[in-house]
Amino acid sequence: MKAQVASSLSADIWGYLEPLRPTPDVPLFPFIEYCIAVGRGPENDVQLVGRAVSKIHATIRWNGRRDKMSVVTITDHGSTNGTFVDGEKIEGIDVHQILDGCTVSFGTKVAVPDEYDDFRFTFHHPFGRSKTESIFHHYIVGDRLGGGLHGHVYRVLEKKSGRVFALKTSWKHDGSDAIGCAGQETMALMSLEHDNIVRLHEVFFHIEGEMIDMVIEYVDGIHLQQLVSHTQLSEVHAKELSFQLCRAVAFFHEKKNFAWRFKNGC
Repeated sequence: MKAQVASSLSADIWGYLEPLRPTPDVPLFPFIEYCIAVGRGPENDVQLVGRAVSKIHATIRWNGRRDKMSVVTITDHGSTNGTFVDGEKIEGIDVHQILDGCTVSFGTKVAVPDEYDDFRFTFHHPFGRSKTESIFHHYIVGDRLGGGLHGHVYRVLEKKSGRVFALKTSWKHDGSDAIGCAGQETMALMSLEHDNIVRLHEVFFHIEGEMIDMVIEYVDGIHLQQLVSHTQLSEVHAKELSFQLCRAVAFFHEKKNFAWRFKNGC
């Protein structure tokens, strides 16, 4: 079904919702715009007229990437009956990633007997990865480089290229918002590229959004604090490091972003 439908869709379409039980009022919904509003009201891009659906129910967003860094997220706008991804209800106004093959339901996660229309869909996305892929399909995880309360950092080897990267894991801990912060951090870093900023290579969201694995550029060397504490820097070297740090900070301010990992560009 997916291949047949996809072959008939425009090249401009980046994804679509395929109804589990199509009806005249619940057809296949293709996506062209990067931001898709879903709800009962006529102002929505996807209008679902049903008692279980709120007037302004949810929003689906795509980051515009047509490669492995493609990310699609869904946000519930405090709907009365909720939005569900693979049977799990999105809590509050959390941003939740959806992958190719995910089941997305609006208003109810099961079919309602007395409702003619069924607002359960399979989400299809030709870019990025499917929901069944894991980081272990693509990387060999090596030694641990460091870590803290909310995650760890490992050295990893990409199977396809043989290149070495760093893997930063983040997970929820004691009700903290580490995952929310990591998710915001990830979305922001996808569009950033600078000689003095550690690059984000790939990201994996898994376990119902409870964990985020960020594959980032591996930078060999020592931390700046260790360098300053144990080495007598020359004035020239100190000026060069300060200049590079200021360039990176200025770039972040220009992009209205938050702090991330900086590196020596030499």
